[in-house]
Amino acid sequence: MRVFLIFSCCFLYTSACSSQATELVFYNWDEYLSDEVVMQFEQETGIKVRQVHFDNDEDRDEVLMTDVSSDFDLVLIDNVAVNILGQNHTFIALPEAHYQPISERWRERCGRYGQPYSWGTFGIVYRTDKVSSAPTSWRDLLEPRPELHGHIGWVADYVDTFTPMLKLQGSSVSSAERSDLKRAYQQLKRLNPGLVSYD
Repeated sequence: MRVFLIFSCCFLYTSACSSQATELVFYNWDEYLSDEVVMQFEQETGIKVRQVHFDNDEDRDEVLMTDVSSDFDLVLIDNVAVNILGQNHTFIALPEAHYQPISERWRERCGRYGQPYSWGTFGIVYRTDKVSSAPTSWRDLLEPRPELHGHIGWVADYVDTFTPMLKLQGSSVSSAERSDLKRAYQQLKRLNPGLVSYD
């Protein structure tokens, strides 16, 4: 059995959308939105979509904390960053009407500044030809057997890097509590000697 975590991503409105708009500027991952979807949107609305791309969460958030953020109408972002940046007044709170068809379970993840867009699994990938017994929990990676030392790669991302440790210690994977994050950080530091990389 492998353990998976669910997380949400959100679309954010960064400026009031006008019915007279002729262009929608979307800050998004490269190759994340299909050309067909963009074409269909443009045909149905008469509004041109211009995408500006980022290739990692950290760079995206740095840009969003500058005056440049006002150039975007829509942003694809994770549920942790949306709440932090929303509280810092980077985003405009969405009107209640935007949420009507969406379950409360998902609305809570994105707060008042984003709308749930997608969710996915987060898990452990391993080579069956190299690992004799399959991992059954995050503990297998976070407290690895000696023979795995020097053979583990970890994702370098301020959300994904912390998520398994927060889960393992019984904290919310969206926790903003300083004590939870500090404890997770200390545990992750202990993992460093057994890692090959954070790539």
